[in-house]
Amino acid sequence: MDENLCEDLGLPEDALLLEPREQFDPCLIGVCAFSGRAIYSVEKIVNAIMQEIMSDDPDLNAERAEEMAEEHYSYNIEGSFVGDMTPIYMRARNL
Repeated sequence: MDENLCEDLGLPEDALLLEPREQFDPCLIGVCAFSGRAIYSVEKIVNAIMQEIMSDDPDLNAERAEEMAEEHYSYNIEGSFVGDMTPIYMRARNL
């Protein structure tokens, strides 16, 4: 993502963003009006991880890749606290 999107969203300079940015910037969906923390879509993050897993192992079926991506997200991203500007992760509500 270019820095213009960060400016457009109103992200403060001290906002923490997921790395690598090329992979996770498309998962950024907003900014918390109260805290200035970045907000990411869980579904988009899991999909990005899943795509990476499947590109590394093309023989892996999609169901297993999604399972692995969810596990990676849960353990390595959702479960980490890196300070007051830790991003917010939002799951879309099924309507």
